[in-house]
Amino acid sequence: MAHDPALRRHLDARFNVLKRQRQSWEPGWRELSRYVNPRRGQFFSSPNQGGRGAPANGAILDPTALFALRTLVAGLMSGVTSPARPWFRLSIPDRRVGSLAPVKVWLDGCAERMRMVFNAGNLYSALPLIYEELGQFGTGCAIVEFDREDVIRLYTLSTGEYWLGLDWRGRVDTLARRFMYSYRQIEARWPDHGIAEISERARGADADTEIALLHMIEPNTGYEQGRLDAAGKRFRSVYWREGGGQAEGEFVHCGGYSQFPALTPRWSPIGNDAYSKGPGHDALPDVKSLQILKKREHNAVDKHVNPPMGAHVSLRGTASSVLPGAINYFTTQERGAGMWPLYQTAPGAIAEVERLVSRTQATIRSASCRLTETSWDTPRSAMVTP
Repeated sequence: MAHDPALRRHLDARFNVLKRQRQSWEPGWRELSRYVNPRRGQFFSSPNQGGRGAPANGAILDPTALFALRTLVAGLMSGVTSPARPWFRLSIPDRRVGSLAPVKVWLDGCAERMRMVFNAGNLYSALPLIYEELGQFGTGCAIVEFDREDVIRLYTLSTGEYWLGLDWRGRVDTLARRFMYSYRQIEARWPDHGIAEISERARGADADTEIALLHMIEPNTGYEQGRLDAAGKRFRSVYWREGGGQAEGEFVHCGGYSQFPALTPRWSPIGNDAYSKGPGHDALPDVKSLQILKKREHNAVDKHVNPPMGAHVSLRGTASSVLPGAINYFTTQERGAGMWPLYQTAPGAIAEVERLVSRTQATIRSASCRLTETSWDTPRSAMVTP
């Protein structure tokens, strides 16, 4: 791959600006990932990291928010993009021409072919992941790529691994991301990358060793209409290795797109924000409160059915038990000595905690049921009209 130090410096500078713009969103995303669904959200993952599958839900005592999120995803899939029915139609701006019978037949045929492509590819397995990110973090993201086997293929991204930029009309026109690829994957996807080190390692024992790649999709400032190469694409796509070990300006792959290839639905964008807040942000205070209430409910039940016990001093050092059916032995002189609960809990207090937990759960569920109140930002590359 040819070297272009000037382009590399431009990409690095723009990458740093996008990172600074996203910093204020990250603390909230981390809390959402911790308390709602720890499997979503990728923050500063490292190559060859061995702990990716480690349990991460230690902060969740009540999974109501996760179940409500799944209900939201199911509602969006069945109500908006159900694979069981024709959920979109094609039309043209000129309604008079669009009402002609031959035009209707042609549009219906195109729509049928599109449905065949959608069913054959991974669209309907990728959409739930996009909706899950949308409901949890307020922003979803996927890259739509041409595929020789499936015609199109969607690559879903998780919050934390990508950065977005807007054009002057408030539409997303820039996507930067950081992801992991092994040497073998790089060699298979871009055989013409021209980097000898990658080719050598892809054939060696460490072919599955991962490295961090950076990817930037942005408007092509050097666009030349009529060109058939990357210079003739309205959007530039560049991949390069993270870190300073490689030669300056050395790229793994340079390409382009005629249209912006990323789907970036945003729940309710405000002003010039590239990201949005959604139901997850609305429910987060109640989700955190619910974990505390659930812990107190468990403690209250434990103290009621298995309270701390007091024992006579004469029982010190002797075998004793409070288990059902256990026998404790006493001498005649120790008659009256025994064990007793230090205090008795009131069952009404447990019921009150349970009612408070139920009210909090209902509030969390209601935050994920506002399907009719959405105001998504429609991606520019959308080809169909729901």
